[in-house]
Amino acid sequence: MGGMKRLLISAFLVIAWLIPPTTAFAHVGTSPPVAVDDRARVTAIGPPRAPFQVRVVDGDQDLWVRLAPGNDLVVLGTIREPFLHFDDAGVYANLRSPTAQSDLFGIVSSRPTSLNPGARPTWRKVSNTGTYLWHDHRLHALALLAGGHEGRLGGWTIPLRLNGRQGQITGELFSVPAPSRWFWLVLTALIAVSPALFLRRRASFSRIALPTLAALTTAAVLVARAGRDLYGRPDVMTARYVSLGIAVGLGIVALDRLLRGGEETKPFVAMIVGVVGVVEGLTLLPTFWHGLVLAALPGSVERLCGALALGAGTASLILCFAGARAEPLSDASPLPERSPPSV
Repeated sequence: MGGMKRLLISAFLVIAWLIPPTTAFAHVGTSPPVAVDDRARVTAIGPPRAPFQVRVVDGDQDLWVRLAPGNDLVVLGTIREPFLHFDDAGVYANLRSPTAQSDLFGIVSSRPTSLNPGARPTWRKVSNTGTYLWHDHRLHALALLAGGHEGRLGGWTIPLRLNGRQGQITGELFSVPAPSRWFWLVLTALIAVSPALFLRRRASFSRIALPTLAALTTAAVLVARAGRDLYGRPDVMTARYVSLGIAVGLGIVALDRLLRGGEETKPFVAMIVGVVGVVEGLTLLPTFWHGLVLAALPGSVERLCGALALGAGTASLILCFAGARAEPLSDASPLPERSPPSV
């Protein structure tokens, strides 16, 4: 297989394996976080039996609201100005709201004509349904004043008007203790460098270790990817099931080639897997120092998969490059024996 062809195939497989489906967020151009420090939760909704659902998404980052048909809901901003308007036609943001300009930056307007909260609202449609997810700074504002305090940080309130009646969403903010980052960083480093210690002791070690490390990397990437893709924001989108299915399919093909492939195929597949593992591990690095991991799996499982993906992926690449440098020597044909000249 030519070098350029291998490079193109590698690039295609890495992109197909790693790129997740897009998610609609109020902060355009940003990716969902993998871990945060705090958790916000809703404690009460007023008035009682309100015809809408509300959930906190991504720990303390975003608020999700779904309004039942036949109702009118206005979410008020930080200074109680009209911020968002929900009705049967969709969701609208007030261009004159300071809260809209800060929390919906890049969505409503990059150059507001006026930020007078007392003026008549200028509405811009941001959703065609009665459901909307947005980044609300009020959920985690107390974290800026906590000063490293752990546990309950305090309460938060989001005022609203439902069908002309005053109401509010109230909740609490909690700080989640951070893990020992050095434990996970040291574990990752040990996994990454341990195969290199044996390269000079046994020549056949790399032939056994390379597919083993690549298979371990593949498993870690798939488990970590499943944890992230199956985490609801607040629901799991169909595109994420499709993305996870594609990743699992490519992983199964990689495992098959690592176990049953030829001597030329295994290093090539291991190199692709190593790149995927390094990228996935770097993506999960924030889980090493943030307390709340945003995944469907327990945080310790996601951290372990991140350490294995980054460490074993790096080790696979080390062995691939070491094998490539030694290949010309191993492939060199021995010099023919020369018979002594006849007398």
